[in-house]
Formats: sequence, C-alpha cells, structure tokens
Amino acid sequence: MSKLRVESDRTSPLQVQTLSDVRAAIQAAGVAPRKRWGQNFLIDGNLMRLLHRSAELTPDDRVLEVGPGTGGLTDLLLADAGHVIAVEVDPALCRMLTARYAGRPNFTLVQADALAAKHEVASAVLTAVGQHPPGEGGSYKLVANLPYNIATPLLVNLVMCCWQGAVGNMPGRRVERYCFTVQKEVADRIEARPSTPDYGQLSVVLQATCAIERTAAVPASAFWPRPQVASAMLRMDRRPDAFDDPTVLASFIAFVRAGFAYRRKTLRYVLTAALGAERSAALADAVDLQRRPDAVAVDEWIGLFGRTHSPPPVSPL
Repeated sequence: MSKLRVESDRTSPLQVQTLSDVRAAIQAAGVAPRKRWGQNFLIDGNLMRLLHRSAELTPDDRVLEVGPGTGGLTDLLLADAGHVIAVEVDPALCRMLTARYAGRPNFTLVQADALAAKHEVASAVLTAVGQHPPGEGGSYKLVANLPYNIATPLLVNLVMCCWQGAVGNMPGRRVERYCFTVQKEVADRIEARPSTPDYGQLSVVLQATCAIERTAAVPASAFWPRPQVASAMLRMDRRPDAFDDPTVLASFIAFVRAGFAYRRKTLRYVLTAALGAERSAALADAVDLQRRPDAVAVDEWIGLFGRTHSPPPVSPL
C-alpha cells in the first residue's frame, strides 16, 4: 500500500467544520463537551480530509462512524460512501445530527454507547450495520475520530465481529478497513515490536489480523477541547490470511491474553499455566520457552496457537 499524502487537500469541494462551527453547534445543542464520553472534537480540516481520503471510499462501501460529534467528518463521509452508520452516545448531539441530516437516505444514526459493558459491540450497532450490507465490490469500513475512553476495546471487538446481515442470505462480512484517530500511546501499543515496553496483547491481536500504517501525527491542538495528550492517525487493513472463524479468533485472543498475564515470567511458566505442563513441554521444539512473552513475535504467537488448536487457523505472517 502506498503511503498517503499528508499535505492539505485544497481541491475538496466540501467545506469542513471549523472551531467556530463546532462551538456554535455545541452551543445550539445546549450542551458542553463531556470528558466522560471522550468528547474531543477534531477541528483541523486538513487532518479531517486526510482521514476521509485514507478510507478510499466508494458508493459500494458502508461506513461505521463512532463518535460523529457535530458531524464534521460525517459530511465528508456522506459525500462518497453508499451509507454511513453513525453511533453517538450523547442524546443532545443525536438530536442535532437528526435535524442536520434529515432527508439523507444514506445516513443512519444509532443513539447508543458503541460498546455493551465494554466487552462487546452493542446489539443496536450490530443490527444497524447488518441492515446495510456493502454493494458488490464494496466493504464495511470504520472511519472515525474515536473517543479516547472506548478506542482500545472497540477496535478489538470490531476485529472479532462478523455480520450475517439482515438482507437476504448475505454471507458473513467484517470491517475490512479501519481509519481512525487514537491516543498516541495507544497507537504506539498497536504498532509495537517485540522486546519493547509497548508490545503486548493489543499489538499481537491487531497485527495478527491487520496490516497497520500510521498515516499522520495528530497534535493536541487539532482538537477542541484540547486534550492533555498527543494523538495519531492509523489505517488498518484486514489481512487476507487472517482468522475467518470468529470462534477461532476469540480463542486466539484468549490464548494471547493468557500468555501476557505474566509478562515478566518465562514462556514456559505462562504456557504451563494456560495449557498444562505436558502440552507446554511439547512446544519446546517450536520456540525457546525461556523467553518472555513480550519477546515472542506475532508470527510465533500464531504458530504456537496453531500447534495447540487443530487445524492451524492461519498461516504465519
């Protein structure tokens, strides 16, 4: 995949919301940004356009936007995508968005927390997405300025999701591309390499399922209210050789989670705790069991999982 250009897109026919626009919309809605919902609105037009361009949308694509806020990014998405499913938890912003996009047939608003108890994607979101299957040649794509407080569990849970669809006998479909902003420290964890402090369960799970590219650094000044931390923009594309069976993927995630439960212990210790001494010893020819979990590369985790689950779920990266 070629690197995306970071320079401003001066030819875009759509105007994006400025700080004044966002403040006016919030004031008209009669609310203030709420930290509990991770509301830091993206106000940098160049970065908003870059996020939009990175998705490479077509009319056959269906976009999931979590945290649309006042609709700045939504305006861009609606211009190119066949349908946008926006998920907003704030009732006042939902009323504003409903009025803003009244009469737009390619817009669906879901008033809900995107996650149910932080452990799974909310059923209302699953239903709404399943009702709008991609067109021929299209796919599901997440494009969002993700709220800080749900970004990590949302990404992991979306990777696990597979929609059967509510229209006809549509085969299972997944989100194939993820374009989003996230806290820089989370981006660092997602992209981390073995034997580094940031490398862990999140790194292994997302790198095992997606090809990952950092498309831009996002300074705190790009948001209102300004957060205390810097952010980053990532694009993740689902690997064609990744886990197809959601049940097997869930088992892999549980296997990796158990492996990192004692990251300061040896691999022999954590695998014995997870699998038992006999099964753990049988893996000695596949990997040095004296290494720590954070020194084991993603392809090695996949290989270890394949040795403990038959048939192997995925070829090495």
